[in-house]
Amino acid sequence: MEHSQPDDQSTLQLAAVRASLRRLAETVVNAFPDLHASAGDAAAQLLATQANLHADPDRIYWNRFSHAASNSRSFTGWEHYGTPDQSLTLTELVMRRFRVSDQDNADLLLLYGGFYTEGAEARRFDESNEVRLDPQKVLNALWEMDFGARFQRQRTAFWVEHGADVRALSKLTYLAQALQAGLGGQLNEQQLQLVFDAVGFDSSVAAHLQHFEHVQQPAAGIQLATLSLAGQASSALVWLQGPGAQHVLYMPGAVPSFQAFSSQQELAEWLFGWLQVAVSREQLLAYFASDAQQVQRLREQLASWAQGSVEAFAAQVQRAPINGEVFTWMRDNARQHMELETDAALRTNAELRAQLWVGYLGVASRLLGAVAPAGWPLALLAVATGTASLALNVEQAVDGDNPEERRAGVLGAILAGVEVLLNLPFLLPLGRGAAQALGQLESNQIIDVPEAFSGIKQGVSTLADGAQYIELEGVPYRVRYDQALRTWLIVPDDNPFAFNGVVPVRLDEQGQWGVLEAACLRAGGQCLGGADARGAGGAGRLLALRRCAWQL
Repeated sequence: MEHSQPDDQSTLQLAAVRASLRRLAETVVNAFPDLHASAGDAAAQLLATQANLHADPDRIYWNRFSHAASNSRSFTGWEHYGTPDQSLTLTELVMRRFRVSDQDNADLLLLYGGFYTEGAEARRFDESNEVRLDPQKVLNALWEMDFGARFQRQRTAFWVEHGADVRALSKLTYLAQALQAGLGGQLNEQQLQLVFDAVGFDSSVAAHLQHFEHVQQPAAGIQLATLSLAGQASSALVWLQGPGAQHVLYMPGAVPSFQAFSSQQELAEWLFGWLQVAVSREQLLAYFASDAQQVQRLREQLASWAQGSVEAFAAQVQRAPINGEVFTWMRDNARQHMELETDAALRTNAELRAQLWVGYLGVASRLLGAVAPAGWPLALLAVATGTASLALNVEQAVDGDNPEERRAGVLGAILAGVEVLLNLPFLLPLGRGAAQALGQLESNQIIDVPEAFSGIKQGVSTLADGAQYIELEGVPYRVRYDQALRTWLIVPDDNPFAFNGVVPVRLDEQGQWGVLEAACLRAGGQCLGGADARGAGGAGRLLALRRCAWQL
């Protein structure tokens, strides 16, 4: 009688781990403060209370002019022609507020401004496109609302309640992207092992939530740093250096996220290539501090270096130490990045009061353009967890038409990384796991039952107690059939229910069992290349990585 208990148990274990990681991802993504969405909700509420109007606040504009003409038919009594001096959506107005000078001259708002269904692209603003919303009442409502302070409280609460969860997701996606880089050929076996060892990850152990929550020290001989250009350190890049002059650069959110080099000079030459294209320079700038003045100085330096020699640029490329545990460092920098950028896009009542006393001192210079609708879910995506290269969901995360679609895209990208890691135990042994593959799975069982000659059990001997065995190169091994992978797995003789440390095998056309030459992810398309898992004396060896077709 065939026993299904081993397969059932492994499936249940996998489902439990998947559920716990999904809950973690959903909790973080749903709780993450989306500046634009929050401001949009506040603006929609303002429309409902002040004008009894239910409309998209991103399609209603506050337009300011320096001239006006009388119009008795319009709500304000005035009409305007030409390009507005200022044009903001109502959502942006909630974030930025009216000018400081407006607070003492609110009566002029009706004369020189108004709310309209068209922005700067229109040329006439009158009763035909106006929204019957009183600017003075909106100004007072914004004081009562104080959206900036409210969002800052929400932001602080998120990091207090979910900071540890963001750190765990950062580690999860680092590992998932490392495996993707191995499958894609960006990292060879030694480089992939360096990436794992740098964060204390054992690839032979089935993924579990605790693996991402716990802090692990790098293996001996591995140093973690970040990239420094002319003394300015990145707040997101991780530069790994291992024995034998191995260098690996982790760029969260990039595609691919990992690049390997044989020397620091080679890494510098690769970065120099980035400088030759303006768009690439901007992508590189995204990994540095978000203070506008610092970014602008570095932008000018990068453009200057691009015109010089690679040797001159290489002299500016240095390693800067990472203080503390790497994923905590990434989490804390992501929080700082978010606070700097959102504070630059917000004004609170307290700031306006201070500016009323000291005058308007060029505060607009730090309001560097409107925050894109996708901005804040992607701040978590690209800076904190770096999941951009894991799934096509990222397109939805960037281009989604509403906050729900964008959050769904972010969640989909993170969960794609979860699936990559959950498949890891079902690949051929990787890293240290290979050393204990077949050598420690040999059985002493005497097989006195003939093998089946056909069907799914062909080549398998089933004992009276239901235990199943095969012979591989004359050595007996206990096996079980994994329905999800559609293949037989060699399992420990004393623990047939084992979830990890198993080796997939296949019966060839000659009726001989062998370790699979390529074991693939359940999702298909990408595989780990095979090798002789026994190795010399059964010690095993690391496995090469390559692409292959779905084979199981």
